[in-house]
Amino acid sequence: MVRQVLVAVSVLALAVSCGPPRAGDNQPPALRLRSPLIAPLQTPITFDATATSDDKGIAYLRVEPGDGSGAFEVSGLLFVHTFQAPATYHLGVTAFDAEGLESALSRSVTVVERYTPPYCSELLPCEHGAACDQGVCFVEGDSTL
Repeated sequence: MVRQVLVAVSVLALAVSCGPPRAGDNQPPALRLRSPLIAPLQTPITFDATATSDDKGIAYLRVEPGDGSGAFEVSGLLFVHTFQAPATYHLGVTAFDAEGLESALSRSVTVVERYTPPYCSELLPCEHGAACDQGVCFVEGDSTL
């Protein structure tokens, strides 16, 4: 009998702790990032996280470009980075909300010496779920998926 009561109390406690968020509970940011699949060498590249949202507001982004230049923080939702060598880089971005919760995602960006857009058109669509925007393939990612 005691064992059944303990099991029932444990299941109830688990159900309560895993239930929907209560009003006032802080939720991690929903990080959304738009970035090119292919980018030119030694040219400032804009990455767009303006679709990111959070119930407490975004405090800052931490960006790890993956090129050895080191991580940096930005207070806005747009950031620019210039890659110095051709390669495929694994960019990591973490969004922090005003109370310190975070969400992260990573993205590959291929940097090339010879960059002659368009890389995509109606006749030549982008691959890997990317969207064509004015001849350039962009990937839009979401940390909540």
